[in-house]
Amino acid sequence: MNDRVSLLMAAAAEFVTPLAVVDEAIRERNLARMQRLATAHGLRLRPHAKTHKSVHVAQRQVAHGAVGVTVATLKEAEVYASGGVEDMVIAHPPVGEPKLRRLRALAEHVPHLAVAVDSIEVAATIPSSIEVLWEVDTGLHRLGTPAGEATAAAVRDLVNMPTARPAIRSCSTPAVRRPAAWSRAQP
Repeated sequence: MNDRVSLLMAAAAEFVTPLAVVDEAIRERNLARMQRLATAHGLRLRPHAKTHKSVHVAQRQVAHGAVGVTVATLKEAEVYASGGVEDMVIAHPPVGEPKLRRLRALAEHVPHLAVAVDSIEVAATIPSSIEVLWEVDTGLHRLGTPAGEATAAAVRDLVNMPTARPAIRSCSTPAVRRPAAWSRAQP
């Protein structure tokens, strides 16, 4: 066994396994590298928190320059917000009034909150203070509408919703309904 593995095994000896043991120096190097790559290509990094499920790691990502994180669920967004993350995309839209109440409450504490949707009906329920991103199926057939006329029509409907001033942003989900107040604050 090499020295690094021996150190990791010794660190985990007193704990019940399975256990994740993280070399912080390597993690920090990887976070810095990812941010350098994003910055070098003019990208705003908002990594998906499902890779670590850790408020501490999300805070470290932001400290390295990430604009925020992407989360899968409303519950995850609430946890990361309690840890001070101020920019989040919720990848799966909250549906139903109980979750929408929680989403509205969350929006009061998170300066930049966005939700990805693939349904005009769901988009219409998202509070106007929250950015709406349209999800396009890129071939994995998990979420989103297929590229083509149906998606173009849905995006037209999205940007024509009367509840907020529309904007189009270049990103993996290209159509955005941006809250009107942002048009003065962001390019």
